[in-house]
Amino acid sequence: MWHAPDADCWLHPDVEVGRSGIAGEGLFARVPLPAGTAVSRLGGRLVTGDELRELFARPDRTYVDTITVADDRHLVLPPGRPNGKGNHSCDPNLWWDAPFTLVTRRDVGAGEELTNDYATSTGTAGFTMECGCGSARCRRVVTGDDWRLADLQHRYGDHWVPALLARIRAGDTGSPGAHPLATLRRMRLETITPDNYEAALGLSVRPDQEDLVAPVVKSLAEAYVFPEHAWPRVIYDGDRLVGFLMAFFDIAWNDRPDDVRAGLWRLNIAADAQGHGYGRFAVDAVCQEIRARGGERAYVTWEPRPGGAEPFYLKLGFRPTGERSGGQTVAVRDL
Repeated sequence: MWHAPDADCWLHPDVEVGRSGIAGEGLFARVPLPAGTAVSRLGGRLVTGDELRELFARPDRTYVDTITVADDRHLVLPPGRPNGKGNHSCDPNLWWDAPFTLVTRRDVGAGEELTNDYATSTGTAGFTMECGCGSARCRRVVTGDDWRLADLQHRYGDHWVPALLARIRAGDTGSPGAHPLATLRRMRLETITPDNYEAALGLSVRPDQEDLVAPVVKSLAEAYVFPEHAWPRVIYDGDRLVGFLMAFFDIAWNDRPDDVRAGLWRLNIAADAQGHGYGRFAVDAVCQEIRARGGERAYVTWEPRPGGAEPFYLKLGFRPTGERSGGQTVAVRDL
């Protein structure tokens, strides 16, 4: 258990508030910060769970910045402190170390936004937040049950607030209920690495889809040849690899420099993993990446034949443009 908090917060003198590409305002490093640098020490008052719920329920309340410290003990920050501007990321550069203190998880460059994973700070039942951090590890939804996820426990080690670390060490890691959000929260994208490329190459779609989508090996070859345009990623549900996608960026359509497009190039969902929302997740993740890069439209193509992907993409908001590309239907979705 951490000692009692200071009455107020402390922020590294070379950290400033600025406009964030994640959400609103965020904290940014003015200078390079080596790994292990203390960045933000939180202070305030400790309240019980009932007192915290009363704060959230007040109709006249301002925004409440809080972290879980121990079972039935939560730290509430004084209002208006810049420390509370720190945004969430599913692949953060800060984590908990000394009491109430966030330190750099790795070397941070000047101008880089400083983020932490809210999963390491809250175990509050019912907490849910949509995520748009844009990282390859984005979970899309952050909840008060995310501390239970095995991949997060492995990634962050002992860098949790005391209450959550105690639950993890005690083996209190029962899986959340089978709510749709629980499934969505486990989904994430990962880059291709020496550890996962063989599993990616082994992905197989249903036999009736094999003439509709190229195998992963072809996609990886194209990504190697066109690295400035291709964005290959594998799709995980927890520790299970369930699919592969490849987006494209900055393609001059039909060699027209005034018509530069981005979209979904390839989507392979494993035959035994279809029908569980992984395809929708993949499409949404690509659209999010396009938005993060300043794009306003996402493009896709499909083979116009019975049993093809047309119904799937129409359901997700794509509309045919009237164009053809290699005999395939071209469609667009406004972002």
